Amino acid sequence: MRQELKGSTGIIFLATIRSDTELGWAPHRQRLRLLMATVPKTAAVPVLVLVATDVYPCFSDGHVHRVLGLDDGFFSGRVAAFLYHVVRETPNEETHQDFERCLVWLASQSPAQPVVKEYELEALVQDS
Repeated sequence: MRQELKGSTGIIFLATIRSDTELGWAPHRQRLRLLMATVPKTAAVPVLVLVATDVYPCFSDGHVHRVLGLDDGFFSGRVAAFLYHVVRETPNEETHQDFERCLVWLASQSPAQPVVKEYELEALVQDS
């Protein structure tokens, strides 16, 4: 998996929450930690966490940080920015618009991609 995430410019992490308890969040915290362990320590990628639930539609940023362990020094350097968004398990038109806004945020937080230019080889070679 390390090779798959090397060079990643952003991560989308999906968590389905049935119960807002430490036990309910524990598997997601472990999965996120395992995933982020494959990201280089200095990658500084944005992380979009999509929380799918119909039970608890609102969580504070601090709560999500705490239950996922994002305040842990382990994520330092690996995560440049963090955004979470609650996605209803029964999607509607608003869900699609919200998801689009989240993707725009992720793209805006991602490092700029290099600009590749194409040159004619003959233009680069001069007659001696």
